[in-house]
Amino acid sequence: MINDPFKIAYDLFPAKEIPFMESAKTIARRTRPYEGLKIVQNLPITTEALHKIHVLYLGGADITTTCPSFMDPKHEALSVLKAAGLRVSTFDDLPDDFDIVLDCAAELLGRVTPKMGAVELTGTGSNIYAETPNLNYPVISVDQSRVKVLEALFGTGDAFQRAFTTLTGEDLHGRDVLLFGYGKVGQGIAYALRPYGCRVTVVDTNPAALDIARRHGHKAIPSVDTVAVEQAAAASFVVVTATGRAGLVSKHYASEPFLKAAYLANMGAEDEFGADFAAEAVMVNKKPINFAIDHPTRIRFLDPIFHAHHMGIELLRNFDFTPGLHAFPDFMAEQIIAEWEVHFDINVEKALWADQTEVLGG
Repeated sequence: MINDPFKIAYDLFPAKEIPFMESAKTIARRTRPYEGLKIVQNLPITTEALHKIHVLYLGGADITTTCPSFMDPKHEALSVLKAAGLRVSTFDDLPDDFDIVLDCAAELLGRVTPKMGAVELTGTGSNIYAETPNLNYPVISVDQSRVKVLEALFGTGDAFQRAFTTLTGEDLHGRDVLLFGYGKVGQGIAYALRPYGCRVTVVDTNPAALDIARRHGHKAIPSVDTVAVEQAAAASFVVVTATGRAGLVSKHYASEPFLKAAYLANMGAEDEFGADFAAEAVMVNKKPINFAIDHPTRIRFLDPIFHAHHMGIELLRNFDFTPGLHAFPDFMAEQIIAEWEVHFDINVEKALWADQTEVLGG
């Protein structure tokens, strides 16, 4: 039976959109797999996330939830957690006696030292954990697996397009877009802009990423070509950052050309524009713009990522990982993708080159 506090999540999202969470809830009710585990989860507190939290709750976990600094908790979701009697904490009020950290953007690093380890969702957080010296526990990176294609290439790109048009009321058709970063998120944004005929210029440090951008039909500029980057910024309708690197623009470029663009938009968890840009000069005060709308990422793209986040718990419990960052296992990622493809009748590789509306649905 569904607990009343979580009813809103079930009303908003049909079960067919969340096959992994629905299956996990059934198992959790029967087997209580997280009984006795103290888990702290740092995750955007949205109505979508309620399904993920409900799995942990039904599975017997002692859960504490925090919300990442780059967004405010959604009121409806926060009310559900409080009604269910679950702890919602600020970073400053966290104890340091958790078994497992389920993190986003590595914001619990240095605040909590888990007994078993951590599972990180994002590229930004994975980079931070990887660059942390003397990390004394294992961290599994969901981002470093192909399962993130579902969220980043499809979900986040779609979320950027919906957020930008919702917040600005502007028509994106035929616009010039300067895009920093051509990893999974950057590629997803470019993919989502394809139906609008946008002229996308990509800036990246990685020659391989620039080659991919060119093969996708975009202009590509090496990040070290300061003059070309600044000229492109001045000529752009919108400049979008998606590198996962804090302060990137201020560190390497003059601000004046960027301020000539009609809009500056950040899609990273960090402030990628940096100190040379006032908060009001960037959309949503430099926070990721997708989290400024009610449903940042469609739940069908989040569901498999949530599932992988939870699978990280079992990996940490059952295998002896050395301290440091570890990629989520390829074979597990491929299984998740295969199951998702069957459920939604979508071939991921073919969908990348198909009409976008076939992939995203209604």
